[in-house]
Amino acid sequence: MNPARNSRAYLLLFHIHRHLTEKHNVPLHIQASYTETIHYIIPFYPNLADQLQKSIPIRNRVCHFISISSKELHLIEQIAKSLQISQSTKVGM
Repeated sequence: MNPARNSRAYLLLFHIHRHLTEKHNVPLHIQASYTETIHYIIPFYPNLADQLQKSIPIRNRVCHFISISSKELHLIEQIAKSLQISQSTKVGM
């Protein structure tokens, strides 16, 4: 496993999830699930729908400590960039 790659992906996914729930006032019962959050907000992002769907299994692997590829990390970085989310590596930034 590449801990640095997975750590970076985890932090970016955290920022993406938080950004989307706050921006779109996602109901609390949906916010607890990354998957349900993505399904809820996809209508707002038709151009990112495919990438957002692909982020779900990546997020699941990261959260279960399964290594992801550099290509998968790049996809997460592209989503963050498209959403204009800071690529900071610190939670809360």
